[in-house]
Amino acid sequence: MLPSTVDRIPPTIASCPTSGVAVTVELGETSGPAFWQAITATDLSNVVDLVSQTNAPGDSFMLGTTTVMYIFADASGNRATCSFTVTVTPDIRVCHGFGIFSGYTSTHDIWLSGVIREIVELGSQGTIVLFPPPTATDFSGVATVTPSHRPGAFFQVGTTSVTYRFEDATGNFDECTFVSSGDW
Repeated sequence: MLPSTVDRIPPTIASCPTSGVAVTVELGETSGPAFWQAITATDLSNVVDLVSQTNAPGDSFMLGTTTVMYIFADASGNRATCSFTVTVTPDIRVCHGFGIFSGYTSTHDIWLSGVIREIVELGSQGTIVLFPPPTATDFSGVATVTPSHRPGAFFQVGTTSVTYRFEDATGNFDECTFVSSGDW
């Protein structure tokens, strides 16, 4: 009589996403389809069954993070699991295009603080503020841009909020706001 062998080695899974799947949807959308390479498994026995899967490539996912799981089993009942997350986030646009103000490059400061600082002469009421206007991108294209102030406008001494509103043809919109501050 020959000794019997027992298979204790689980199937080997191929193509399990190691860093998850990221999906970006247009602002205002609540879900979007996610895609990944087909997940398969092999085994020394050449018999592998997909026992369970929670989602398939092309399924729609709600905003947020969802765990996707695939479970494979071989003829001996050994199981292997592939688990990863699908994260759906809206396309959040930020103010793009800040550059040079008053002869110095302040991109870093503006991104962190959202403030343009101008020094004006003592006794003056304000100054003209130059800035590259923010821009936005959208999957369907930006239909309208509505600024509260334009580059080259006169700003009073003090603090002024500048807002750019971007709206696409379907009514989705986003706003970019930064502050201009004029001091003596």
